[in-house]
Amino acid sequence: MFLVVLLSGCGKKDKSLKELEDAYLPKPLMTLSQSDTTEVLSLVDHYLGCLQSGQFDEAISMLWFMNGDSIVPLPKGLARENISIQQRFKGIRYELESVKFSEEKDNLVRYKVVLFDRKPGDTAPNEVRFSLKPVRQDGKWFLVVLDSQTSPDGVGTKIDY
Repeated sequence: MFLVVLLSGCGKKDKSLKELEDAYLPKPLMTLSQSDTTEVLSLVDHYLGCLQSGQFDEAISMLWFMNGDSIVPLPKGLARENISIQQRFKGIRYELESVKFSEEKDNLVRYKVVLFDRKPGDTAPNEVRFSLKPVRQDGKWFLVVLDSQTSPDGVGTKIDY
């Protein structure tokens, strides 16, 4: 009996490379196209342009809030708070630093605000950095505020930055 089982096991066809890859390699968390990157960069560029020109209300109106799995407009209190922060840190330049894509609901945009130009030899800090969380839902991208309230793990993102 043992010999029969052993011989029948040897007669099995080897799995193809594709079958092995499907079984053992991790699946990509999100599939991106050039249009996704272009759309996110366009949103961020418009957002930073609004901040640069002092249109804080318009900039903040572009931000969204994660409420569980739903993306909703920024609550009024949080919108006022964000406008206040942006007005307090009004800069002379707004520069995109990085965009990192990871998952549908966990991506990261970092930008810096240059508050003033330094004079030679000046070592005073002159920059502030902010982060946003681009989220794709139903094929559309949203700039979501990055905060501990919108993340189940209390961190806001799993991406190292």
